Amino acid sequence: MDIINFRVAPTADALELWVEVPDGPNYEGITIDKIAIQDDKH
Repeated sequence: MDIINFRVAPTADALELWVEVPDGPNYEGITIDKIAIQDDKH
């Protein structure tokens, strides 16, 4: 899965992601179950 773009929602209560999921059987039914935020030190 490639993240195309993201932003904090205008209401500041959600993170909006635009993603591209490759075609193929390994990617059917793919979901995001966790998001980790890193800075340049981690």
